[in-house]
Amino acid sequence: MVSLKRCFWRGLSNFECTARPPSHWNCKAVFSPFSPSSLFRLRLVAIHRKTIGEEVGRLAKEEDHLKIVALFHALSSNFTPPMLTGPTGLQVGKSHARLGLHTQAIDLYAPISASLSSRFAEEALFLLGKSLLENGDYPQAEHKMNTFLKRYPKSRHLSALLIDLGAALDHQGKHPRAIKIYTEWLLKNPKHADQEKVSLLLAKAFRKKGDYRKEAAIYLKWIDHRPENAAELSFLLGDAYYRLREYQKAIQAYQTALKEKSETPQGDWIQLQIAKSHAALGQKTRGRSLFDQLARNAKDPLVRQMAAEAMATLNLRSAIDGNRRKEG
Repeated sequence: MVSLKRCFWRGLSNFECTARPPSHWNCKAVFSPFSPSSLFRLRLVAIHRKTIGEEVGRLAKEEDHLKIVALFHALSSNFTPPMLTGPTGLQVGKSHARLGLHTQAIDLYAPISASLSSRFAEEALFLLGKSLLENGDYPQAEHKMNTFLKRYPKSRHLSALLIDLGAALDHQGKHPRAIKIYTEWLLKNPKHADQEKVSLLLAKAFRKKGDYRKEAAIYLKWIDHRPENAAELSFLLGDAYYRLREYQKAIQAYQTALKEKSETPQGDWIQLQIAKSHAALGQKTRGRSLFDQLARNAKDPLVRQMAAEAMATLNLRSAIDGNRRKEG
């Protein structure tokens, strides 16, 4: 018995010093010689589990999420319900989420968020909604986020949660409600660092709703506020004007975007939209010329194909119109 105790304490000391348990370290194997009700055994178990929790904390400070996940799955039977509903369980959930393992993170967050007396319940419920969103379970994400709003209306996570709730609604096609949430957030947080991010989410929701005029207005505002992002915003603005059938404005916006994006993968697409806009304005010669250039020179094979098809369509229409004039 004494030698076994010494063996245990030596192993425990090594574990605490190196914070890396040997591959054969197994709680059940070490504790099995002792009576289940033995105070000594109970103390050994408690120390063992405390050490695991300390190791998770140490790895969290180093942001070594892979090792936290590996430790959890290697010694999962030693993570008790009290550990899993406390800071250790919350950290293990965070590490799974950071590695993109959202299904496992959801399973870890759920019991913590359900424990209303726990001081970790608020953060766990916030992270649960986020992982559900990342996992593509939009109805459940919406449900958990609404629960969060009722429970914690003054939470420090409120801004981030409202952004995520808007995204969950948007993915479900609930665009009017997403628009309402984004609009209210923007009004309540006029100086927040996420103003541009939320504004662009609002623009996207307007686009999905078919309200292209309001979508365009947001891009115009942020082109003035953030000239360093003018190229990307002008591309989006051009698309909004194209959907509004305001083709001349679309061409101007696309040309602004093209100044910085001509050599990027988006450059071919922007030029394709310019060609389509000229064709829509009845400027067939200009449109045909641009389609011809893209069909021969575009780097993107899909753009080459689409330009060739558009040029063939223009030629067919011209032939049909010519035959009608002759018949007339």
